[in-house]
This record gives sequence, C-alpha cells and structure tokens, in this order.
Amino acid sequence: MSVIEDVQPQQLVTKLPTDIHFILRNKDLHDKFRNFLIDKIAIESLLFLDDVKIYERITKPEWKQRAGHSVIAKFVGPNAKYQINISEQQRSALLETDIFDETTFDQAKNTVTELLQDNFFYSFVQYLKNPPAEPRNTKLSIHECYPTEPYFNRERRSSAGDRRRTSRFSHRLSRSSASDESNPSETV
Repeated sequence: MSVIEDVQPQQLVTKLPTDIHFILRNKDLHDKFRNFLIDKIAIESLLFLDDVKIYERITKPEWKQRAGHSVIAKFVGPNAKYQINISEQQRSALLETDIFDETTFDQAKNTVTELLQDNFFYSFVQYLKNPPAEPRNTKLSIHECYPTEPYFNRERRSSAGDRRRTSRFSHRLSRSSASDESNPSETV
C-alpha cells in the first residue's frame, strides 16, 4: 500500500504559491492567474511579462530588434494597447532605446513583477483558498491577446491596399450616415 492511499481526502493539502515567481513558472497557476487578472482588469502586466519572456528567447539580433520594438509599441508607448505601470523615467529610457539586448526590459520587468506581487498576489492566494461557487467565464483566448502573427514578422501592406480598404470602409460609413439622415425622427 502506498503512502497516498493511506491519506484521507480531508488530509490532502494543496500547495499554495509562496511568491509571484512560482505562479509565473507553473502553467496551471499561470492560467488561473491570467483569468483572475482579466477579472480584475489588470491583464496588461502579465501579458508584458509573457512577451518579454518570448523576447528573451530570441537569439538573432535582427529579430530581437523587431521584437523589442513590438514590445515597446504594445506595452510602453503613449498609445500602447496594453500600457503597463512603470515610472516615467523607465518609460522614457525604453522609448529612446535603439539597440535591444538581453537586459533591455530588466528594470521594467522587475517593476511589473513587484506590482503584481504587491497588488494581486495575496488576493489571488485568497481566491485559490476560497474559489467562488460559480466561476465566471473569463477565459481569454490567445487570439484576443495577440494578433494572428507577431507584429515584427508581419509584412507592411502597400499603400494602395490601405487606400482600398479605407475607401471601402469610408463607403460603408457614408452609406450608414446617409441612412441616419433619412430618418430624422429616430435621432435623439
């Protein structure tokens, strides 16, 4: 008889994470933490850490340059889709970066990790101890987080293609605005 068979179910203790790094290394906890952050509307920090992890694995210098610019555009720039909370000094230094290496994002990564540890880690552990009776459907698909292909691998579209798409879109807008003008009684 094995030791596990001798243990009663109420004696089984699940191992709770002790720090944020444990969560980031464990796939199941990482997924639960991602859903938890989506619920708290704070997913940008975890997405940044995931992208930096991918960036750090890139070995070819030209790819690292493209990936670095992509990370900055997505998380650091003034119009970034998932702007992270870092100091203005760190933000300025990253925006002025021209050459990307293994240490480019170290300070920002440490800041974001500390913010996750300080602001969300303990509430996440409490969530793991006492999960809600009915879990919310907060599953975020990978396609909602990332485009179909990374920004740094995408070919630039020709300006003719951009004009063509814009003119089709403009045509739809003009058609819908014309229908709105034809029904003035429906406007508020």
